Amino acid sequence: MWDLPRELFIEALSVLEPEHVEDARRWFADYGVELPTVPASPEDKAVIRISGHILDYLRRSKEPRTREEIEANTKGKTVHKRSALKSLLATRRVIESGAGTKGDPLRYRTREQESQKPA
Repeated sequence: MWDLPRELFIEALSVLEPEHVEDARRWFADYGVELPTVPASPEDKAVIRISGHILDYLRRSKEPRTREEIEANTKGKTVHKRSALKSLLATRRVIESGAGTKGDPLRYRTREQESQKPA
């Protein structure tokens, strides 16, 4: 029915309080969507944990950070760090800026930092 990434569902469910997860499952089931179990695997657990670490790191940073800086300051496997960053971007909890070139690399900041950015 819906073509949403599995990671997006997992991230969305991970921020709910445990008592609200079942309500969300019932709501989606009414529309024919079966949600994955949260967390569905050790990899999913790692991505969720690392997502929190990335958000903490970015919140402490006064300026946007590159992927390399985020990876250097976050513990875990690189593949999990990249999945976590991708998930944070997909859920719009992290904002990306920059051209992604050598002189203007992609930089990341939290949505809260975006709203506090001077005009």
